[in-house]
This record gives sequence, structure tokens and C-alpha cells, in this order.
Amino acid sequence: MISPFKKIARRIETFDRVQRDRIIIKHLKELEADIIDLNTEQLRERGETSDGVKIKSYQPYSPNTSKFPGNQSKTPTANVTLYAEGDFQGAFEVRFGNDWFAIFSNDDKAPALERKYGKEIFGLTEESKRYLLSLFKDDFVTDFRDYLLR
Repeated sequence: MISPFKKIARRIETFDRVQRDRIIIKHLKELEADIIDLNTEQLRERGETSDGVKIKSYQPYSPNTSKFPGNQSKTPTANVTLYAEGDFQGAFEVRFGNDWFAIFSNDDKAPALERKYGKEIFGLTEESKRYLLSLFKDDFVTDFRDYLLR
């Protein structure tokens, strides 16, 4: 008979990257709305890309865009927020792979905005990633424990 300790030790040895990623992606899928909220908050509240750079620091709004009524009344900020009517950010979605996720927008303006402001408009800052991790770390630990004790 195998001791409970040895059984758990074997389970730890067999817990590989694939199993770890499967658990992480499962929890991230449950948090898809939170992922989108974090990305849109970065843009709307702080005007930051996923690498933490202020969008206006390298590509400010054009004078015509700055005069657009939506940028004055709906987004009273000095930041470039990529939000006028809300269509671009309202069309955000998350795609999941086996060990990754990516944020994108189905809005018609998305390709032009990505060309102008960079692919970093999609994605989470390190701060947002830490917050996201805090949302599911307890569930991850529970799933890992359940795996060990099976």
C-alpha cells in the first residue's frame, strides 16, 4: 500500500504545465467580463496601453478628433482614451488558447486604431494582471489541492 504522502508526492511530480494551464484558463474564462473591464478601464480611466505607456505620449489625438463632441462631453480627460461613442471598447472580446488569452475588438475601427496606437492597446498592464490573479488564486489553489488528493 502506498502511503498518502507518497501518493501526493507522485501527484505533484505529474502536475505539469498542461494541467496547470488548463486550470488557469478555466478560471480566466469565468473572468472574461473582468478581463474586458480591466482593459477598458486602462484605456478610459488612465489612457494607458498594456505596457503602461500613456497613449498620448507617442500618438496624441489629432486636432479634429479633439474637437469631436464625444471626446469633450463623454470623456472629460486629457488622456487619449480611444473612447468617443463606446463602439470600439464595447466590441471587446477575449480569445482563449490552451495557455494564452488575447483581447481584441470586433469594431470596424479596430484595425485602424491598432495601426495608429499599436497592438498594446489590447492587453493588461502588470497591475491589472496582478489584480486578475488575485480574483482566482484561491480557486486555483483549491483545484490544485483537489488534483493532489484525487
